[in-house]
Amino acid sequence: MRPYFPLLTVLLFATLPVHAGVVQTLTARLEGKVVLDKDHIAIGEKKIPWAEVLYLLPDSATRTVVHSQRVVLKSGETWAVELLALADGKLEVRSDLFGVKKIDVGLISSIDFRIPPGAATERKTGTLYRVKGEPVRGKLLAITKDKAVVDSAVGELEFARPTLAGYRFADVAASTSKGEDEVVLVDGSVLRGKLALAADGLKLEHAVLGPVALPAAALRSVVRHPAQMLDLIELTPQSVQTTLVLATEKSNSTLRTILSPERESARFIKGLVCEPKTEIVYKLPKMDGKKGRLRALLGPIAGAQGDVRVKIQAGKKVLVDRELVASAKVEMIELDVMGGDELAISVDFGARLRFPCGIVLGDPHVLWEP
Repeated sequence: MRPYFPLLTVLLFATLPVHAGVVQTLTARLEGKVVLDKDHIAIGEKKIPWAEVLYLLPDSATRTVVHSQRVVLKSGETWAVELLALADGKLEVRSDLFGVKKIDVGLISSIDFRIPPGAATERKTGTLYRVKGEPVRGKLLAITKDKAVVDSAVGELEFARPTLAGYRFADVAASTSKGEDEVVLVDGSVLRGKLALAADGLKLEHAVLGPVALPAAALRSVVRHPAQMLDLIELTPQSVQTTLVLATEKSNSTLRTILSPERESARFIKGLVCEPKTEIVYKLPKMDGKKGRLRALLGPIAGAQGDVRVKIQAGKKVLVDRELVASAKVEMIELDVMGGDELAISVDFGARLRFPCGIVLGDPHVLWEP
């Protein structure tokens, strides 16, 4: 057994079949055609006040277009932008969404001159990465439209921009504050701030960008964080123990996806993946001893061939202990927990031993009592 640390995997689909939208509220999970109005969200015939919305997944007919350049902030946000220039500790960028802005380098984790295919390899801080050739250690001094300048161990070096992949300034220290919402756009951008309904979409109050208008057509998903809701994906596990039978290293990874092609009903925004021989333990906040309701979609991972045994325990109380076959339908689970509980999620092999196998908990969250 060995500890395994969180891995964030972001999957963005270029095209999607048309599926109904999803709205998770304080009291229910609803599916249907989603329409944003200036003072409510309509799904089917039902009108939902904005204050009751926790997760919002609009209809999936839009195409995801990932820009070739981006900025990743220390906060964990990702901005799809055009990199214009770097000078005097300020990075100048251009966005279709918010125009031209200058960002203090102290806020930035990394930049990409071109988006790496698939999951990016682990990159070291203070390093310029090239499309071909060895990485170059040093401080990134400047970027122009034609080149980048690095202060390396052998002096200042210039590199033509078409030869560059990216630069890592610092590690990401992502965290979400209570009341702070997260919105993902169709261009791959991830923004955080305070969201409000507007006549033609949403309005975001952002700490760096100020007010930003988000047209409805640009929205991919929304996760809100009111004071009474705990997003389990945002909570760092107290411990993760796993035996990597086939070394897939997916347990405790966060799958950010819109739908599972194999299972139309398995549509979620964020899902926690757990493979056999893994136990993930969370320490829930004390919340003055309040009761809470753990809610999540539970189902096999996409493409599952083997069965698994799932156990969920809060403190000494076993909430779930059963086998989940590979063909099982995704279901909504609701489980009682208490503030301060240790919440343990464990998965083992089931009767039919085949690979791949495992579970995903879609949009897992705890809703605390008033």
